Amino acid sequence: MWATAGLMALTVMATPAVAGAQEQEPGVDGCTAVPDSGRLFDFTESCNGHDRCYRDRPYGNSSDARKQCDDEFYGAMVDSCATTWPDSRFRRSLCEGVAGVYWTGVRLFGGFGWSQRTDADFDAA
Repeated sequence: MWATAGLMALTVMATPAVAGAQEQEPGVDGCTAVPDSGRLFDFTESCNGHDRCYRDRPYGNSSDARKQCDDEFYGAMVDSCATTWPDSRFRRSLCEGVAGVYWTGVRLFGGFGWSQRTDADFDAA
């Protein structure tokens, strides 16, 4: 129930996408199925960094490597919350709550994005 309430809150807090956004680098398109930013958070760079980690596989191509990318994503989001809300523990806590929901989402559903690369993709890199 908490996750559902959190996702509903994200919908309320989400900001619309900016028209005319810059061209994206291949394989980097921010968070999937959830907003990159909202009134209490801006995870744009964290989401893009997570995409790069999934794309580049700096830790290898295992489930442990995927978890390392996901854990770094969570750390980047929490750091973003601390930077955005240095003087408001309440808002920082809300932001960190959103980070927790996002981390849970990538742990539950990120395997789809992780498994999209094939051996041919690695050979071409």
